[in-house]
Amino acid sequence: GRLYRTGDLARYREQGVIEYVGRIDHQVKIRGFRIELGEIEARLQEHAAVREVLVLDIDGAGGKQLAAYLIANDPSADPQVMRDTLKQHLKANLPDYMVPTHFLVLAQWPLTANGKLDRKALPKPDASQLQQGYVAPRTELEQQLAAIWSEVLKVEQVGLHDNFFELGGHSLLVITLVNKVREAFAINISLHEFMLMASFEELANFIGGGKDRLKSPVINLNGCQRQRPALFCLPPGGGGAYAYYPLASRLADERPVYGLVNRCYAEPGWVDESWAAMVGYYVEQIRRTQASGPYHLLGWSMGGALALEVAHALEQAGQQVGFVGLVDTLLPQEVSGLDAEPVEVVQVAGADESLLRGLLAFAPGVGEARIAGFIDEAERLPAEVDRTEWVIEQVAAAGNVSAERLRSIHEDVHLQREIVDGFAVLDRNAELSQAFRLRPLVVQVDCWWASESRSAERVRLGEAGLLAQASVNGLASSTVIADRHEGVINAVAFTDGLVQRLADKA
Repeated sequence: GRLYRTGDLARYREQGVIEYVGRIDHQVKIRGFRIELGEIEARLQEHAAVREVLVLDIDGAGGKQLAAYLIANDPSADPQVMRDTLKQHLKANLPDYMVPTHFLVLAQWPLTANGKLDRKALPKPDASQLQQGYVAPRTELEQQLAAIWSEVLKVEQVGLHDNFFELGGHSLLVITLVNKVREAFAINISLHEFMLMASFEELANFIGGGKDRLKSPVINLNGCQRQRPALFCLPPGGGGAYAYYPLASRLADERPVYGLVNRCYAEPGWVDESWAAMVGYYVEQIRRTQASGPYHLLGWSMGGALALEVAHALEQAGQQVGFVGLVDTLLPQEVSGLDAEPVEVVQVAGADESLLRGLLAFAPGVGEARIAGFIDEAERLPAEVDRTEWVIEQVAAAGNVSAERLRSIHEDVHLQREIVDGFAVLDRNAELSQAFRLRPLVVQVDCWWASESRSAERVRLGEAGLLAQASVNGLASSTVIADRHEGVINAVAFTDGLVQRLADKA
């Protein structure tokens, strides 16, 4: 006989009956990320504490969230301990966006009269379960701020130690929260400042401190207290460290992870004048944080170029560099292969530039070329059609994000100014990076390449250039990931590989 792989997902009940659950390749999209629910279930099922599991996407504060329904092997297991254990288990194996917001431990599955799983009878998640060590707000300011968080996140109470993202927050909800904070406290707080202090207490102290602002460009991304050399993540072209939060969380039990941000975020109004000065500044900040080697460096996109330059400067200063990881890195044009194949240049009319960039910033998974295509298509619509509204609806559908929230982003004057400023940093860094050159290193470099944005020939040319001019003692590893440039930094294959490569590093 023949055995066919149908893609159906089933489970054996205790009575030996096979119960159909759904499709094993069931994908959902949350905030632009494609998520395979079966992969999360498989990771949970491999844990000894779990007998059966089901992961669903549910409606939550500001959009879809993941919820894991579990039956424990030990019926007497403490549900809260089990939730914490499984959450850490997933964070060690999956990117943050694949870790469910809610974990619900059940004694048994609710069944229909026919003995099938009754999904409609599954209990709704209780947001209070997300809050550990609750400490009530003390001052009038904290109580007022807590009321805003409760409203935005749709939770009953907010404590001093609560984290915005762990309570179900995400980048689109940040916009709503920051706007309400600006209005309530008459304070000028940027999205960047909020993203670097996502705990309630930090935000309350920031508001209470009045004019206090981010002072250091080196941000501790995971709070790890282990006495191991940190991983320093150099910023991509936009100058921020947001992209490194998922991998920092993944390494939370292993080593500290620091994200460096562009100097203009620590010193408002600062403009970098040269590539060499920028590199020197990052070297100085890293050595202030960790006085001596071995140093571990990582960089995605332009951050890869900075990681190579910083590594060279540290080695020239007599310091040991133990690890350099390049994630779909920027390379000098003569070794990048860009001149060997056509490059798609996205162009839109000046009036549409803010629309393109605003949507790209908050629906990055859709891609710049596709958004520009929607804008171009809108130009051919009848005059009575609101073209901006049509573009927003198309992008919202393509990225599975809220059209209402994308609309509010486009209409938010403060936010548009921040987006313009952010792209100004990007443009300036692109100009300065023309001075980037490969320089010989003692350390062997690890590389990850995004195959959906970089051809096999360009990967080959990149490897050859690195071997000849930078990683002259050989590449430690070189891995091709089936993802786009924008998504590779959060790809499971990349974070798995990074954890493995760092495992034996002192």
